[in-house]
Amino acid sequence: MNVLIADDDDSIRQVLALMLYTLGNKYNNKDIRINEVRNGLELSSRIEPEHSYDLIITDNDMPGRKGLDVLIGLRERKDYTPAIIFTGNPLIIERLEETNKKITYGNSNAKIYSLNKPAGPRDLEEVILMAKPSFNNLPGANQYASL
Repeated sequence: MNVLIADDDDSIRQVLALMLYTLGNKYNNKDIRINEVRNGLELSSRIEPEHSYDLIITDNDMPGRKGLDVLIGLRERKDYTPAIIFTGNPLIIERLEETNKKITYGNSNAKIYSLNKPAGPRDLEEVILMAKPSFNNLPGANQYASL
């Protein structure tokens, strides 16, 4: 599984990567590859069609471009890569709810999920399983792992 993490805070990126590797171990999925970017411009360039990700986790408030704006652009191109906004800003959550009403058009794959900061491993696991339900059914995953 190829995951893109975007956050301008090095420690947040490191903690998210560690939690993802831990989840991979829990589901016996050792094939998790983490790619990291530090700002919205890097995020924009990394989600171009020549790059392929199974999951995108992004902060919103980053230099260059806002994470949610980048994801909206992704959806406008009909790219439904599972995506999660990881933010401590409640106004972004409200905007995300309105955005999801506009972009999904009955297509549940288009939904952008949210994870509120601070969050623990269990919170991340729950939102990943909503955004990417096949996470615990990937090749090599232990289908009997409990939440």
